[in-house]
Amino acid sequence: MPEQSLQRKPYYYTALLLASVLFAIYLQFNTLSYFKIIQWDESRLAVNAAEMSQNGNWLITSFENQPDLYNTKPPLMIWLQTICIHLFGLNETAIRLPSALAGLLCILLAGRIIFEKTRQLGLSALAIILLSVSGGFIQLHGSMTGDFDALLTLFVLLAFRSFDLYMTSEKPSVFLYLILWQSLAIMCKSAAGFISLPIWLMLLAFEKKWRLVPKMILAIALSLVPFIIYIFVREAASSGYLAAIWDNDFHGRFSKALEGHTSEWYYYIVNLFTFRYSYWIWLLPIGIIYAFFTTNSSYKRFTLGFLAYLALLTIAKTRIHWYDMPLLPLLTLIIVFFLHEISLKIPVKFKALYVWGLVLLTLPSAYSKYRFNLYHEGLLLDFGHYELSRMMEEHKGKALYIANWYDAEFYFYTKKHPNIKRGKFRNLQAGDTVLLGNMYKDSLPIFYQFEVLKESGNARTVRIISKKEQ
Repeated sequence: MPEQSLQRKPYYYTALLLASVLFAIYLQFNTLSYFKIIQWDESRLAVNAAEMSQNGNWLITSFENQPDLYNTKPPLMIWLQTICIHLFGLNETAIRLPSALAGLLCILLAGRIIFEKTRQLGLSALAIILLSVSGGFIQLHGSMTGDFDALLTLFVLLAFRSFDLYMTSEKPSVFLYLILWQSLAIMCKSAAGFISLPIWLMLLAFEKKWRLVPKMILAIALSLVPFIIYIFVREAASSGYLAAIWDNDFHGRFSKALEGHTSEWYYYIVNLFTFRYSYWIWLLPIGIIYAFFTTNSSYKRFTLGFLAYLALLTIAKTRIHWYDMPLLPLLTLIIVFFLHEISLKIPVKFKALYVWGLVLLTLPSAYSKYRFNLYHEGLLLDFGHYELSRMMEEHKGKALYIANWYDAEFYFYTKKHPNIKRGKFRNLQAGDTVLLGNMYKDSLPIFYQFEVLKESGNARTVRIISKKEQ
């Protein structure tokens, strides 16, 4: 009987791993097209991709059909979104699919790294679950929406894995992969992709592998080549780009708090412990301390990389909660590596009980994430704001829409429905059909005679009868 039990254990763990993967897939793709395009970054990227798909200019990203000097990131994410638009049409799914796939691959990669280092399917499944249910990963401005951060996080984790493998094997193929992933991280989010560069040298210094420093400097230099080529070609095609990317992504973002995103130095630490992860975060401090006493070199490298990345994020003056997304897989690895170290000290006959006990302890956070995903509990989103988006989608015929001064989340739908144009509140004319949200709800009766054609709680379609004398 004991022999049969031992033979069955791998099947149990394989089933657990499969269940964790299916759960991650469900969480990642269940609400992919549920939300309308979200205000600020996602909507900006969505318009960039929509216009690229329509004008065919794959070099210069545009907004309102003018070169975009506000979103100055290299266009890797926009390219992927544009490809998805050509494949699946101009919709929310196409805009979010690159981010969602990157998020899922990142989750699976975390599980693979744990299996590579521990050979334990149960702990691999645990890593997948922990990252999937963390508060900041499958989240708005994470892998749920069409933003840069999930793709960046994937490339950062791939680069960390390649660095760890290279430190162990020094294989040329691994060295080339490190260059590839690092260059893609930079092409995804420019300055944010640079954060890893000094970390490689810091880790070499910590391990006193001085002979590898010249090779690592070469790797860093080569990873910059695609970015340097792109920015100079883009500048040659449309002047002003170099100055804009320098101020938006590098000097401006690191030297001062852009757009009011300022906070205390411990901002990211507090966020990680309050809402960016789950209750498993409380294992992090002891996991970090234990890393300095272990003989597991990978555990130590990922821990030091996490600390260095956190420190470099903290140094920058512009601090926003989603900037810490690349920390979440590293954090997960630290916790699971620590739990693996504990398992090594447990008698063999109790190890299965230990692993299954850990999995059971994930159930409360998994259930909470399930409810978040299915019922949007705790989602910080004003659904009323996006009723105008839904009304624009449903409207047939010509119309104008009226919104706030920055309205990319609504402007995107004019790319999908060219019969709807942006209007100006004070310039409406008799006979105009107008879609608007709450912003001008109280002002409309003051300036215009109108009739309501359709109304929801926070959006309405009206026809202008006449303009009132002021």
